[in-house]
Amino acid sequence: MPLGTKALIRSNDGRQWIAKFPKLNDHYHVEAIEAATLCLADNAGLNVPNFLIRKAGNRGVLLVERFDMTPSCGRNHMISMQTLLDADGYYNLSYSDMFVIINKFSSKPRKDTDALFRQMVFNAAISNTDDHLKNFAMLHTESGYCLSPAYDLVPDIYHNREHCLSFPQGAGRLPPDRKILERIGNVYKVSNPGRIIGEIYQSVSRWQDIFEEYDVPQKDIQRLEPAISRGLSRLDRKG
Repeated sequence: MPLGTKALIRSNDGRQWIAKFPKLNDHYHVEAIEAATLCLADNAGLNVPNFLIRKAGNRGVLLVERFDMTPSCGRNHMISMQTLLDADGYYNLSYSDMFVIINKFSSKPRKDTDALFRQMVFNAAISNTDDHLKNFAMLHTESGYCLSPAYDLVPDIYHNREHCLSFPQGAGRLPPDRKILERIGNVYKVSNPGRIIGEIYQSVSRWQDIFEEYDVPQKDIQRLEPAISRGLSRLDRKG
């Protein structure tokens, strides 16, 4: 989790939100960066929770709506991919292991396979190297289990370069190029993987404009630019 203190709050209309507060020693304005990244993800067709930025003093607080809550304030069961895969640590295994889980447990495996592929490509595009197994979950709904909305999405603010999860088809922990991503999509029977990759490339290409809209400081944008440019270059058909 890239942010510091969290709190559960309830708005006047009864909706519940997780408030994420920045750490005093943060080197980045992480709350604004995460909000901007959620906006990019939404533009790229990912299923993301509702979110807001609210001011608290001279810094922003990120509010993310609880997507596991029912309208009557009950809770839908949610289980992490780490638990489903019985993994000793959540930095192990591969995206391919999650594709297997979706085919085994999802009530809508075709839809969720496409959704996981889209999130995997998005993580590669923005260099979200914090893509470990606790940042993916299955959510129980009226129709059964399905892939949860995407959460904890940020670029490589820790300059790790390598992803926590490895990519299928022997790609390893560095982000694969477009050709390998299309091959992965075909192996897991994703609906039109080339189109998904193109949509994500077009969305993430506007990242600097979106980050500016969310008041991410220019110094943070400049520090993130090399990592995101690397990710985008590998998705570019000309790259």
